[in-house]
Amino acid sequence: MQNEDKETTSITPQLRRELAKCAFAGAIIAALIGAIGSVTAGLITIIPRLPPQEYNYFTEVSASTYPFANTYVTIEKGDDVQIIVQGIDAYWDCGKGPTSAEGMLGDKEVYYAVPSANLCELVGYIREGVFFRVGAYERFQATDSGPLYLGANDPPPYYEGNTGTLTVQIILRRPAVK
Repeated sequence: MQNEDKETTSITPQLRRELAKCAFAGAIIAALIGAIGSVTAGLITIIPRLPPQEYNYFTEVSASTYPFANTYVTIEKGDDVQIIVQGIDAYWDCGKGPTSAEGMLGDKEVYYAVPSANLCELVGYIREGVFFRVGAYERFQATDSGPLYLGANDPPPYYEGNTGTLTVQIILRRPAVK
């Protein structure tokens, strides 16, 4: 039988330190991955349960502003929107005498911004050209996003003779993040 040469490897102190460093780095990486997983699981559990956000704004809308006044309130698609005229004695005038935000009842013309709305009725839009009636109160779920514009339903150039302002409250309820 031949005597086989066996190679013996000894672990030097320097190699032992390098192995320990690698093991320590691996443990740190595993702990970080575990922590990130825990935080992610917590966020997935908590975020869907956040309550909807509610925003409350007040603005003045003049009967003489044409085309309409920018309320500087940005609506997002899906928002629950309430527009409420403040005060039981809120009146403005579009040339036919003082009237409320409901306008001159029965005075409807095809050339008004919103032909189905009364003269001097409070109307608005989010997307230009897509008008809606407001009157003294309106609640809806937004189908468009953008700034909210409000004004009196009166065709140009008749806005110039309009007088008065309405104080309007705008309440937005934005759905919770899902």
